[in-house]
Amino acid sequence: MLRAEVPLKQILPLLVLVVAAGCSSSSGGGTGPEDAANPDGTVDSSLDASSDALADTSDSSVLSDADAGVDVGVESLDAGTDADTRPDGGVEVGDSGPGGGLQWAENFGLAGYTNANAVALDPSSGDVVVVGYLNPNTSVNFGGGSLANATALSTDYTMFVAKFDSSGKYKWAKTFGNGLDVIAHSVGIDALGNVAIGGNFQGSVNFGGSTLTAAGDFDLFVVKFDAAGSFRWSKSFGAAGKSQVVNSVAVDGAGAVLFSGRGEAVDFGGGAKTGFYLAKLDSTGAHAWSNGFAATSVYSGPWLAVDTAGSAFLAGSFSTTVNFGGGTLTSAGATDAFVAKFDPSGAYQWAKQYGDSKAQSLSGVATDLAGDVFVSGDLTGGTVNARPLRRRSPAPRAGCVMSRAASPRPLPHRAVASV
Repeated sequence: MLRAEVPLKQILPLLVLVVAAGCSSSSGGGTGPEDAANPDGTVDSSLDASSDALADTSDSSVLSDADAGVDVGVESLDAGTDADTRPDGGVEVGDSGPGGGLQWAENFGLAGYTNANAVALDPSSGDVVVVGYLNPNTSVNFGGGSLANATALSTDYTMFVAKFDSSGKYKWAKTFGNGLDVIAHSVGIDALGNVAIGGNFQGSVNFGGSTLTAAGDFDLFVVKFDAAGSFRWSKSFGAAGKSQVVNSVAVDGAGAVLFSGRGEAVDFGGGAKTGFYLAKLDSTGAHAWSNGFAATSVYSGPWLAVDTAGSAFLAGSFSTTVNFGGGTLTSAGATDAFVAKFDPSGAYQWAKQYGDSKAQSLSGVATDLAGDVFVSGDLTGGTVNARPLRRRSPAPRAGCVMSRAASPRPLPHRAVASV
């Protein structure tokens, strides 16, 4: 049975920070790639430090606005460690401007544990949206008053979404809970400032329209709010006795919402899917298309990025076999990394795998304005595509960065590359 990818380590207050971008890519991260990839998936080893893309740490999420030269990040902090010294942890959010200096940083978290899973940057206004969840008996104040998860059960989580302007000032925040689990895993913002969120829930939840009721053990949801936080629409997907996982949400230029994850007999409107999936809803929430990918053993992801042309890229890892539409890929070892591309109509374009006899795992993907693709992840064997990669510290630095959900487990080495 699939379970939502909630971090195994309970993490505490929330840190948000903003730093200046030092590259021209539209999304990506900060430890720096060793190899650059082209839109057709071939590897280009000529990428230099000025185009570094993708910082990726297990408890943080970062992204950048290439045109404005701004990076924004969010991090969950351990109590009494990191930048927070209070008894309970929280979330820190921050922003940096074109000059490279820190523009603002805020730390949030009162009683209990607050976990940030993802962050998004409004491409037109520079506003920042953070999503995550509150542990039981937890409260947080993002600037508009205390928000709480009052449930006493130790395993029940309440979703939050909070928005700040480009200078870090509070704009609005909401929580959604039901006495069971409601968890936001990913967020995207379209050109009009609409906020799309993907996550998982049990029981029932109401985001402002009709109540969504889970059909299975753990259903996934997609919800859209306008720039002011008003409800637009929401959808849920599940199957009796099954659990679903949504890992990533992205929006295209037309305001359509794409999302990816792992499913069990889940029907988005185009037939039941089991294994990895990629689905698209139009700007009103209607089913546009959905793809399922047969895999004998799924492992992690898939994570999702959408380029300026509306093409979708999936990245993750698999063991044994998987088929994205161009033939079966067979892992060389414990797990192999993969990247696959689909056109705006969902048609298969190409797929690549990377690995050796050891375990490889990808946990983030981003594209730049040229349509190149960047990925980040972990290596056990130390090689991908038969070339060594330098092992990196997970500490982020200024550069083009990506949005991702928190990694569900610690892994031995972290590296960044293009595909």
